[in-house]
Amino acid sequence: MLEYGKDPPINGKIEVEVVFDKERDRYLVIDLGWDRDCRVYNCFMHLDIKEGKIWIQRNQTDTSIAEELVQRRRSRASSAARSHCPIFLGLM
Repeated sequence: MLEYGKDPPINGKIEVEVVFDKERDRYLVIDLGWDRDCRVYNCFMHLDIKEGKIWIQRNQTDTSIAEELVQRRRSRASSAARSHCPIFLGLM
């Protein structure tokens, strides 16, 4: 998710905010700021972890988050320590 927070929006004085709520297992990427006289607030990515599974609540990117998570899980499957990371438990 941090990768999506690196690219600044094209218009206005807008910042990209990446929110990690580890207590509630809620993760967001938000555009926040001003475009001329208009207030901008857009949550373009929202993931929750519920009962060990990842719920993609919103994905307004060009990337398939589900496919990316599956690929990452496969590439990291050899590491026992990483296989217990909560973000991957829903994909096992």
